[in-house]
Formats: sequence, C-alpha cells, structure tokens
Amino acid sequence: METVVVTGIRGSLQRNLDIKRDSLGLVDAITMEDIGKFPDANLANALMRIPGVTMSMTANSTNNGQATTTGQGVSITVRGFGPTYNETLFDGRFIPSANSVTGVTTGGRSFDFSGLSADMVARLEVLKSPDAAMSAGAIGASINVIYPKPFDKPGFTAVASASGSINTDDGRWMPNGNFLISDTFAGDKIGFLVAGSYSSFQTSQWQVQNWGWNGSYLAPCQMSGYTGPDCSTMSDDATKANYDKRAVADTSKPVWWTQDYAVDWNQINEERINLRAVGQFRPTQALEITLDGNFARDDLMQDSLTYALWNSVGDMRNVSLSKNGTAMAFTRSGPQDFDDVRSQQIQQTYNWGINFKYNVNDHVTIIADYSQALSALNPNGRDHLQEVSAGIGYGPSGPGGIYGSAYTVTQAGGHNLPYYSGVGPSGDASKFTGINTGLTPDGSILGSHVMVVNNRNNTYLVNQARLEGNVEYGDLKIKAGAQYQPNHFITRSYTDLFGGSNNNWQVVSGYGPDSHNKLDSGSDAGYHLPASLFHGVKTMKPDSIPGWTAPSGGVIPGLPITNAYDVYSYLNSKTGTSITCPYTLDAKGNKVWGFPTPNGVNCGALTDPAGFHGMIPALMPDESKSQYQKLFEDNYAFYVSFASTAKVGDMPLKINGGLRWEYTDMTASGFGTELKDMVITPGDLTAYNFILTTPKDVSVKNTYSYLLPNLDLTLNVTDDFHLRFDGSRTMTRAPIANLTATVSYGGRKGSLTATGGNPNLLPFLSDNLDVAAEWYYAGNSYLSADVFLKNVSNFVINGTSTKVVTGVIDPNTGNNPVFTLNSVINGPSANVYGLELAWQHTFGDSGFGYLLNGTIVQSDRPYDAHNLLVSNFAVAGLADSANFTVFYDKDGIELRFAANWRDTYLDRFGQGQGNGMFGTEPVFVNGNWDLSLSGGYDITDNLKAYFTASNLTNNSYSTRGRFADQVYGVISLGRSYTAGVHFKL
Repeated sequence: METVVVTGIRGSLQRNLDIKRDSLGLVDAITMEDIGKFPDANLANALMRIPGVTMSMTANSTNNGQATTTGQGVSITVRGFGPTYNETLFDGRFIPSANSVTGVTTGGRSFDFSGLSADMVARLEVLKSPDAAMSAGAIGASINVIYPKPFDKPGFTAVASASGSINTDDGRWMPNGNFLISDTFAGDKIGFLVAGSYSSFQTSQWQVQNWGWNGSYLAPCQMSGYTGPDCSTMSDDATKANYDKRAVADTSKPVWWTQDYAVDWNQINEERINLRAVGQFRPTQALEITLDGNFARDDLMQDSLTYALWNSVGDMRNVSLSKNGTAMAFTRSGPQDFDDVRSQQIQQTYNWGINFKYNVNDHVTIIADYSQALSALNPNGRDHLQEVSAGIGYGPSGPGGIYGSAYTVTQAGGHNLPYYSGVGPSGDASKFTGINTGLTPDGSILGSHVMVVNNRNNTYLVNQARLEGNVEYGDLKIKAGAQYQPNHFITRSYTDLFGGSNNNWQVVSGYGPDSHNKLDSGSDAGYHLPASLFHGVKTMKPDSIPGWTAPSGGVIPGLPITNAYDVYSYLNSKTGTSITCPYTLDAKGNKVWGFPTPNGVNCGALTDPAGFHGMIPALMPDESKSQYQKLFEDNYAFYVSFASTAKVGDMPLKINGGLRWEYTDMTASGFGTELKDMVITPGDLTAYNFILTTPKDVSVKNTYSYLLPNLDLTLNVTDDFHLRFDGSRTMTRAPIANLTATVSYGGRKGSLTATGGNPNLLPFLSDNLDVAAEWYYAGNSYLSADVFLKNVSNFVINGTSTKVVTGVIDPNTGNNPVFTLNSVINGPSANVYGLELAWQHTFGDSGFGYLLNGTIVQSDRPYDAHNLLVSNFAVAGLADSANFTVFYDKDGIELRFAANWRDTYLDRFGQGQGNGMFGTEPVFVNGNWDLSLSGGYDITDNLKAYFTASNLTNNSYSTRGRFADQVYGVISLGRSYTAGVHFKL
C-alpha cells in the first residue's frame, strides 16, 4: 500500500504537532513542507515560530571591528538565553562554529545559522529538556538539524529550485538555486543522495554608531555654562598657586560620553555555498551503515565609507547632560578623519561521519558513530586580508597643523540621529569632504593617516566517537553508552596595529603636507592624496534610515568616495618597498630620528624600519604573538537513560529518565608578553607604539566533572489532553574567548585598555523545571502552556579593574600607564522564569489556519542602569516575544503572513570601545516588529512558483547603551523580495 505524504503548509504543521505530542521530553520542531523545500529560506527565521525562540541579526563584519547586520537571521535565543548558551547538532553530532556571532571574533560557542541552506534540511528540533543519550544539553536549548537521507524516502527523487532576490536599498537582483537528487537500489539496500545550493544577497545601507559609551567624571570647567578660565590654564594640584577646584573632577555626577561617533555607508555582498552527500547501505536486515558529509561556505564582503572622530575626555568642553548623565552635546577641536574599509570574512565548515546500526536481535541494538567537523574563519590564514582600511583626512596632527575645526557632537535623543556640526576645514562645512576645496591646485586637501590591515584566523576542530547499546522489552527501553569528544580551537591574529611586530599602521600618518603637519625631523607627516583618487561624494538623506530623523543638512555633509586599494597603491608609489631612517641617540639612549627617505615617512612610528616592505596590504601585517591562543578540550561522557510507561488510575503515564556524567580536561595556552615601553607616534599624537617583551609560552590546565540527571513525565489525562513535568540539570561550557591565558595591551591617549581571559572558568550550570499542559482539541490544532524555572550558576562576569604597569612611563602623563583591565570570573547565580503559550488552529478543510505563540520571561537579576559598581551583573537576552502567523493552503495555492515581535533586551556586556570607570558597559537591542509575506502556486504537479517578502514595514535595526538616550548603533535594512520556481520529479 502506497503511503501518501501530505505536503505544503498544513502537512508541515501536522508533522510538527506530531513530534511535539509524541516526544518523551520538551521538543518543538519545524519540518520541511516538501522534499527540498523548507518553510523559510533562513533557518533562524524559521525557528521564531517555536515558543520561546527569537532570532538575532547581528553578524561579525570588520568595519573597524564593529558589528553590522544584513537583516537576516544569524543566531537564536531560547527562553532568554542567547547564542552562547545554546548548542547546535547535525543529526545528533556537535557542530562547531569558528566565528562568534556575539561580536567576539576570538571564538565563541554560538552557532551561525546564516551559512546553512534551509532547503537542504528535513527538520529542525529544539530540545528544551535534555536527552542524556545525545549531549549534556544546554542552558537554553539543543538545536538538532536533521538532514534528509535516501532511506527516508525510498526510490528516485529529484528536486531543484531557482530564484532571484533583491533588497530595496540596493536595487540589484541576485541569483539563488538548489538541487537534491536521491535514489535507492538493489531492493532498497543501497541509497545515495547528493544536494547542493548557492545563494547570494546584496544590500547597501547607512549605519551610525557610537563605538563606546564610556563612564567617568568631568570637571566643572568642562560643563556647558561655565564662564571661567579654560581648563588647560588651571592646575588640579593643590600645592600650586594656580590651583582651581573647577578643574577637578566632580565625583558626584557620573557622566557617559561617546568615545567615537561614526557615520558609515556600507555595501555588503554575501555568497553561500552548501553541499551534501550521503551513502546508505543495508547489507543485511540487521545492519545499516550511513556515511555522510556536509560542506558550507559563507563569504561576506563589505565596503564601508566612514567618518569617525576619536574623542578624549580631557579635551571636551561645553558638555551638556541629560538627567541620566549622558553627554548630549560637547565641543572639542581636532582634525577630520575618513576611511574606506574593505572587508572580507569567510566562514567555512565541513563535517563527515559514519554510523553503524546493528540489530543484534529483536530486543538489542548497538550503535557506533564517528564524526569529524572542522570550522574555519578566514581559512587562508595570513594570505587572507579580513580588513584593509585606508585612513585619510586633514587637520592638525601636532603643533603648527592647519584646517582643524572646533566641532560639536550632538546626541539629539529619541529617534533622532546623532550629528556633527562645526566640521570642515577651519569649520567650513562646504569643504567638509576635503575634495574640490579650491585650497590646493587639484582641490584636494586630503592626506594619508592610519592604514590598518588585519586578519583573524580561527580553526575549530571537533572529533566525536560514540558507542551505544539499546535494549527494548515491551514498554521498557534502556540506552547506555559512552562518548569521547576532543575539541581543538586555535586563533591567530595578523595585524599592523597593536600587537603586530612593526606598527606599520602609522608609517604614513599625519594627514600630509596640505595640513602643514611636520615630524620632529622637519619632514612631512604623511602624503598628499590627489583628487584623482576620489570619485564624488556619498550623501545621507534625512530619511535614509527609516524610523529615525536626521537634521536637514544630514548627520554629516557627506563622505568622499574612494577605494582603499587604490590609496595603498598610490602610497606605495611614493614610499617604495624600503625606507631609510637615520637617527642619533640622546643622552638616555633613545633614538632621535633624522630626515627620512622618502620624505613623508613616519620613521618614529615603526618598531623596526627595516621591517617595512612597502604600502602593500599583503606585506604590512605581522602575526601578533600576544593574540595567539590555543584551547584543547578533551570531553568524556558516560550515560544511561530509560523510558517506560505506567498508569495513574486509568491515565497512562510516560516516564523518561537519564543520567549523564561529563568530564572535561582542558589546556589553554598562548604566548605571554608584558609591556616594556610606550612611544607616542609622531604623526598621530593620540596613538602609541606599544613595545612588548619577547613572547613566552604560557599554559594553564583546568579540569571539571558533573553529573547531569533528567526526568520527564507525561500524563495523558485523556487522549487529547496531556500534562508534562520535566526536571533536569544542564551545562554550557564557558565561551572560548573568555578562556585565554594571556593579556594584550592597546588603546589611545586617555583610553588605555588591557584584555585578559581566565582559563579556570567553570561551565554554566542550570537546574531546570518545567510544568506544561497540551490540549490537542482538533485535527492539526492544539493549545499549550509551559511554565519554566531555571536556576543558573557560574555566570561569567565581565569585570573591569585598574592595571598600573610599573617600570613603564606613559609619555602623555609622565607617570606609570594606567590601563582599564577587562577580565572575567565566575560570578553569581540567577533565577530565570517564564511562561510559554502556543495556539495552532486550522479551520477544518477550508485551507485557513493560524499559529500564535508568546513568551514572558523574567529574572531575579535584571540590569540596574544606576548601579555603578564594576561588577554590575544581569542576565542577558531576556525579552518578552510573540509570533503570529496566518495562512491559507488549498488547491495548489499557499499564502502565509507572519508577524514577529521582540521587546527591548540586554544583548551583551562590552561595547566596541567601551572602557569607562563604571564596569563593562552594556548593549541593548531595541524592541522591533518584523512582518513578512510568502506564497506559492502549483503551476503543475511538478512545478511551483513562489515568492517571499520580508521586513514589509522597512524597519531599521537599532541598539543603545546603558540608558535609552545612549544611541549605540542604527542600521537601515531595507525590504527584501525573492521570487522563484521549485521543480520536483
């Protein structure tokens, strides 16, 4: 008898319901609507239909180290616990992700869903209660990605689709396509499946961002309304005659000010390739062998035109504050800085595995499984350039410089974008972009400044071996097994910035001769950049970022359009591939640089002028020994689980329990360096060349073990009404980036930072309790409610402290340098509790139906914005959320409208350049709605046309700092549309 498989929206929903109803624990699922056709093109977006699951859009791009987003789903949060607290499995096997999606590119444990093709997935399972035989679980949930296999559907199957997508902010159609071919032979004893997909996405967007809200105290002479002598003429030393308390910080009024306010225009292109191959063999009725492999590559390319000015707190004047202490406006004098940043970030993952399933007899089954997975961020190592930034500008970089301006930074509050005023050479906004100024023969006053070249290379290798025995007698099922999983993570950084061996980023700094900047030797500081390198101006309109308002003149007058690689090529024609740097020694043995050859080179910025090989991006970075880190984890597990049935009165009771023992032996190692000296770079008096000691091997070991029990009870009060009780303990290992064994140094004048990890961190532990009710009151319809409580311990606290480096002098202060040390420890416990509600309903055979779910989640450790202690702690990720979907599926026509809402939530601690006095500053994501529409029409039994439309309301993505008036970042996303055809044979 032939089995009829119901496809489409209703068929998928029925399968989702069946999985939820029949599962022993708390499991929600999303299944494919048809072979090779998943409900959403993005897996993270699809998971939002599950109660308690929300999607995050932030991705790591390398625009000056700041995160951006294309508006597509990247990671998920479950019950308020973000990507770090969830684990992702492929067919029950752990899959690493070399790229972190939380803004830390040195390694996390989160998973980036954006690189996976949804149409190659059979179903997604979200396990909110653990399966002891699968893994240690996770604080949030385990997401199991189930891929199709040839024995799932015996016989021949071939599907393919082709589509085009467009983003309204870009206006170009991009191609997408996928295929899947599966067949079985020899009486269904042999099967093969191959599948592949290609997708591309392109967008253009405006982005504004305060790179860090730093907390400190200001002196009265810096405040708006002050009429006395300028701070620079007063002394804060009570032993001096000109002592004036108005120059001493007022510690009764905490103030938060922006370290660097940037305006960017980004062009982003993303390409994804996915491949899958499976072979299955059944040589006897008792033995089944599966060999499979997957490959995924996500290539994210970005070009960013940028304007950003670095602010030093001591230079701020006329500061006006909000009631929260946010600096809503201030003035300061300085040069004008532009960038063109060319970024390319590649994440590549492959995994393969072999599984043996042997039925010893009708009661005993043995499973042996081995797999290997390797994820790499920028896999070409040093040869790959993740960031090539051409820093250019005009204005004073030292005494005697011209074309500076006394500019004002205004944080307008509400949904008004921050903006600059008083900018331009000598305050002339009409000449702001530095081209066509009439001040030089070719009109350009732009000169070279800082040239940053970076690459981060991560590799994350996981091997897994599992041996399991299953015994089944009647209603009793027992599993017992062992698992060994060694994890190897290595990160390397190649840079010409802090930590690199030669400090090449400052070699042509100083804005060039047009700004009259000179080095101590009398030579020019940097090079003039001719007008031929620039190709017009990019202007931001008042409505360029929907939902946010800019002044009529824009947040800035415009951005000069150039190409970073053209700038480097031009500069290389001036410097050549070697330089001559004569010097003499002063009385203390310090080098005093003479006139360089060629003129314009900043010899004093370099650690070793002989290490300069030209302004060729590929030759500028060196490996940063202080940022090399290696983490080896050997994880051992033994587990046993059972499932049985009983009765409470006449009501059937399903019982599922398990116990898993996890043991971890970890070694964190790296190259330790100490700060030996600090030298001001002559072409940029806010920057330092940090001289480090010879690297030494550092290695730290840590071990821990835990017992993780779980118990799941399901009482069938009636056939259609079920009560569930689930109790468990789960664990999530600390983020890899927090386990580093060394300290690195960086920063600028007035903002020195040191960063270190803690290899002795213990994993997060959570004791979980769920009580749920499910009512399956009609076909393809149900109501459910779940109350949950999690007691989580060993939270990792990102704390800051002061690190004074003795034996070294900060040349800007004449004292030992004082760094803000960012480090981590295991901290307090917290309770997280909430309510999940879900309602799925279909109106008989009408084709209409809807899904409605919502989650309310709270904690006894919410964030207190007025707590100024550096150990201020809160549970991140917690936000109420809701999803509503209404659909029609009948007679070959499918339509689906979805609305997703998530309230404002604390995303993380740690801003791009946040290193103030009051601990690690937070980043909040503002609440948002996302509306989408999709549909399809069966042209024939084998051919379907379909479309999707997302972000229908053209919302932007925005974040803030500690208070609502601290805009952190705002990005325009645009609407996206896809149209295509799906063929099935």
